[in-house]
Amino acid sequence: MTENIVVAGSGYTGAGTVKSLEDELDGEADVTWISETDYHLVLHESHRCIRDPSVQENIAIPVHEIKQPSTAFIQDEVVGIDTEAQKVDLAESDAVKYDYLLVGLGSQTAFFGIGGLEEHALTLKSLDDALEIHDNIQQAAREASTNDPAQVVIGGAGLSGIQTAGEVAEFRDEHNAPIDIHLVEGLDQVLPNSDPELQGALRKRLEAADVNIKCGEFIG
Repeated sequence: MTENIVVAGSGYTGAGTVKSLEDELDGEADVTWISETDYHLVLHESHRCIRDPSVQENIAIPVHEIKQPSTAFIQDEVVGIDTEAQKVDLAESDAVKYDYLLVGLGSQTAFFGIGGLEEHALTLKSLDDALEIHDNIQQAAREASTNDPAQVVIGGAGLSGIQTAGEVAEFRDEHNAPIDIHLVEGLDQVLPNSDPELQGALRKRLEAADVNIKCGEFIG
């Protein structure tokens, strides 16, 4: 009897696993791919949509361009996994049985118990997140003025925070928008635990882009 292999998620793990299974199994098992979106997002490029939403055309790769025709695809949300019954429960479709299951549904932002942060902050974990950030910055810029600029605060000066600050700065410059940008990092340097020379170079570039850097400070 042919075994059923289910892959949940279309991020790097999910898409990479589907391609590997197709190459290695050569039709010896049934592969079902489940994802809430019908594309694979090149996540490390998603910040570029903050400045220019049209970039999404280049970083959202349709599932049908990745998988082979023999791999079944279901666009739906995974709402539960029953390991005893070996099935994946979906929001809209019937449950999918599996012999083997690979879960690559991504991660969630940690808010560290900071009051109001989860309710009011924007996150960057998906294409929709990046587009929402763009829309919010665009709206804030419209409502701001030179005397009362919009205040954009980015929490964390790791790679995503630095990239986000850079894209907001480019948006500001391209549109001559009245925006002040603040990059807040709890540790004492941008891109913590990296090479000091790289940290210094990044800090200089951020400061040259008029990004106000606050290291050793925590959002509270």
